[in-house]
Amino acid sequence: MSTRRADLDKAMLLLRTNRASEAEVLLEALCRTPPVTAQDWFTQGVAQHLLGHLESALTAFDRALALQPSNLPVLTARAAMLDALHRPAEALASFVQALALQPRDVQTLTN
Repeated sequence: MSTRRADLDKAMLLLRTNRASEAEVLLEALCRTPPVTAQDWFTQGVAQHLLGHLESALTAFDRALALQPSNLPVLTARAAMLDALHRPAEALASFVQALALQPRDVQTLTN
Protein backbone atom coordinates (compact mmCIF):
# COMPACT_ATOMS: atom_id res chain seq x y z
CA MET A 1 0.00 0.00 0.00
CA SER A 2 1.34 3.42 -0.92
CA THR A 3 2.04 6.04 1.71
CA ARG A 4 -0.57 8.25 0.07
CA ARG A 5 -3.25 5.55 0.33
CA ALA A 6 -2.20 4.79 3.91
CA ASP A 7 -2.55 8.49 4.82
CA LEU A 8 -6.02 8.66 3.26
CA ASP A 9 -7.07 5.49 5.09
CA LYS A 10 -5.73 6.92 8.35
CA ALA A 11 -7.60 10.18 7.79
CA MET A 12 -10.84 8.30 7.15
CA LEU A 13 -10.33 6.28 10.34
CA LEU A 14 -9.72 9.50 12.27
CA LEU A 15 -12.95 10.94 10.89
CA ARG A 16 -14.88 7.82 11.94
CA THR A 17 -13.49 8.16 15.47
CA ASN A 18 -14.43 11.86 15.83
CA ARG A 19 -10.88 13.14 15.38
CA ALA A 20 -11.55 15.53 12.50
CA SER A 21 -8.83 18.00 13.51
CA GLU A 22 -6.19 15.31 13.22
CA ALA A 23 -7.64 14.10 9.93
CA GLU A 24 -7.62 17.65 8.60
CA VAL A 25 -3.84 17.86 9.00
CA LEU A 26 -3.32 14.70 6.94
CA LEU A 27 -5.87 15.72 4.35
CA GLU A 28 -4.43 19.19 3.85
CA ALA A 29 -1.08 17.60 3.08
CA LEU A 30 -2.68 15.11 0.67
CA CYS A 31 -4.58 17.87 -1.12
CA ARG A 32 -1.37 19.87 -1.62
CA THR A 33 0.63 16.95 -3.03
CA PRO A 34 -0.05 15.71 -6.57
CA PRO A 35 -1.63 13.60 -7.77
CA VAL A 36 -4.68 14.77 -5.85
CA THR A 37 -7.79 12.64 -6.33
CA ALA A 38 -11.49 13.31 -6.06
CA GLN A 39 -11.49 11.04 -3.00
CA ASP A 40 -8.85 13.24 -1.33
CA TRP A 41 -10.97 16.35 -1.84
CA PHE A 42 -14.19 14.58 -0.85
CA THR A 43 -12.66 13.37 2.39
CA GLN A 44 -11.26 16.85 3.04
CA GLY A 45 -14.80 18.19 2.55
CA VAL A 46 -16.16 15.74 5.09
CA ALA A 47 -13.50 16.82 7.60
CA GLN A 48 -14.26 20.49 7.00
CA HIS A 49 -17.97 19.83 7.46
CA LEU A 50 -17.39 18.00 10.74
CA LEU A 51 -15.27 20.92 11.93
CA GLY A 52 -18.07 23.35 11.09
CA HIS A 53 -16.22 24.96 8.18
CA LEU A 54 -19.10 24.80 5.73
CA GLU A 55 -17.69 27.09 3.02
CA SER A 56 -14.39 25.19 3.08
CA ALA A 57 -16.30 21.92 2.83
CA LEU A 58 -18.18 23.23 -0.20
CA THR A 59 -14.91 24.30 -1.83
CA ALA A 60 -13.45 20.84 -1.27
CA PHE A 61 -16.54 19.18 -2.76
CA ASP A 62 -16.32 21.49 -5.78
CA ARG A 63 -12.67 20.51 -6.27
CA ALA A 64 -13.63 16.83 -6.07
CA LEU A 65 -16.30 17.37 -8.71
CA ALA A 66 -13.84 19.18 -10.96
CA LEU A 67 -11.86 15.93 -11.02
CA GLN A 68 -14.83 13.57 -11.16
CA PRO A 69 -18.06 15.34 -12.23
CA SER A 70 -20.27 12.26 -12.00
CA ASN A 71 -19.34 11.26 -8.45
CA LEU A 72 -22.73 10.70 -6.81
CA PRO A 73 -21.59 10.86 -3.16
CA VAL A 74 -19.79 14.14 -3.83
CA LEU A 75 -22.79 15.62 -5.66
CA THR A 76 -25.05 14.63 -2.79
CA ALA A 77 -22.66 16.02 -0.18
CA ARG A 78 -22.33 19.25 -2.17
CA ALA A 79 -26.12 19.60 -2.34
CA ALA A 80 -26.46 19.00 1.40
CA MET A 81 -23.72 21.57 2.08
CA LEU A 82 -25.45 24.17 -0.09
CA ASP A 83 -28.66 23.48 1.81
CA ALA A 84 -26.84 23.95 5.14
CA LEU A 85 -25.48 27.25 3.80
CA HIS A 86 -29.06 28.40 3.04
CA ARG A 87 -28.54 28.36 -0.72
CA PRO A 88 -31.66 26.40 -1.70
CA ALA A 89 -31.67 27.06 -5.45
CA GLU A 90 -28.09 25.80 -5.81
CA ALA A 91 -28.80 22.88 -3.48
CA LEU A 92 -31.80 21.87 -5.56
CA ALA A 93 -29.75 22.06 -8.76
CA SER A 94 -27.12 19.75 -7.24
CA PHE A 95 -29.77 17.30 -6.03
CA VAL A 96 -31.34 17.27 -9.51
CA GLN A 97 -27.93 16.60 -11.03
CA ALA A 98 -27.38 13.72 -8.59
CA LEU A 99 -30.81 12.27 -9.30
CA ALA A 100 -30.14 12.42 -13.03
CA LEU A 101 -27.20 10.07 -12.43
CA GLN A 102 -29.04 7.67 -10.11
CA PRO A 103 -32.81 8.31 -10.06
CA ARG A 104 -33.43 5.60 -7.45
CA ASP A 105 -30.58 6.41 -5.07
CA VAL A 106 -32.12 6.34 -1.60
CA GLN A 107 -29.65 8.78 -0.03
CA THR A 108 -30.25 11.38 -2.70
CA LEU A 109 -34.00 10.90 -2.59
CA THR A 110 -34.13 11.35 1.19
CA ASN A 111 -31.97 14.46 1.26
